[in-house]
Amino acid sequence: PADLFLLGLRISSKRVSRTAKLETRIGDLRHSRDDRRKLSELTKEYGRTYSMYMGRPSFRNQIIASGMQTVHQRGFSTVGLREITARAGVAQGSFTNHFASKEEFGVAVLDHYFDQLREVMAQTLDDETRKPIDRLRAYFDRIIELFASSGWRYGCLAGNMGLEASEHSELVRQRLNEIFPEW
Repeated sequence: PADLFLLGLRISSKRVSRTAKLETRIGDLRHSRDDRRKLSELTKEYGRTYSMYMGRPSFRNQIIASGMQTVHQRGFSTVGLREITARAGVAQGSFTNHFASKEEFGVAVLDHYFDQLREVMAQTLDDETRKPIDRLRAYFDRIIELFASSGWRYGCLAGNMGLEASEHSELVRQRLNEIFPEW
């Protein structure tokens, strides 16, 4: 079923009619004392805290960036949801607000990692001011810097996930099949 996002909350299509009523009721409110009382009533009725002033901040990028380091250091299969959210400094509910599964999170981590590699490739291999051999040297120098900065401990995240998760996760395997040819 399709999901609807309202005020930063994921709401299943089964609750859409209830949500539509809530959205209309919140949209009709102004910033008066009476409206704050009505919001309090909505909070009690729907079991969540609602604010007319601003939505909740998104922790998606924070979870992905921190999660990339965590997965790189500990491995995709061994790291759990609690560790991912604890290291990101967010509540576990933030994870489930942004990712339907650990596999979906793994794909987001791969995309983030590959975005960083694309930057390296753009700065080195795509630099047409250099001779082809100098581009390759610059690329390998930059990759060596990245691996050396972590003490040569973690290797390539895409390669690690390919070895570790592709057999157990079809979603991760498909994303790796898309990434590797581009690389």
